[in-house]
Amino acid sequence: MELKEFAVKLIRRYFMLVTFITAAMIILGLIFDRDARFGYEAYMLPLLYALCGIVPEIVTYSKKEPPAGQVFLRKIMQLIVIEAEVLTIVYCGSDAARSPAVMISLGAAVFVIYIAVFVTELLFDMNTALKLNSGLNRLHNEERGADI
Repeated sequence: MELKEFAVKLIRRYFMLVTFITAAMIILGLIFDRDARFGYEAYMLPLLYALCGIVPEIVTYSKKEPPAGQVFLRKIMQLIVIEAEVLTIVYCGSDAARSPAVMISLGAAVFVIYIAVFVTELLFDMNTALKLNSGLNRLHNEERGADI
């Protein structure tokens, strides 16, 4: 994958993560601490967590397309690293978040967000592939029509 294409993919993933993380924070906040009020620094958390979500992708970047098995292994490793990053940040940053119920819910939220971003990117990639195939078929049909 070219560096420019990789950068665009990272930016798209980052903003998807910010959106999904914000939604998860709202849902979990309403469940576990409905009366909490935060200052403006709370707006930084989705940005920080999204950055944690793309760091493993940056570290495993390769220009060559890896085999399917290696992609699957990388995805599993990325999920483990992201879970560890987020849970460590939350555990070290807040005494209230140290309860087992909160930590388990956060771990589940990270997993759901990871899957949601993966599926969303898969849909984007499938749409791009369909457009490319359609264009190639149209070009092929035009070529055959010119040959007759």
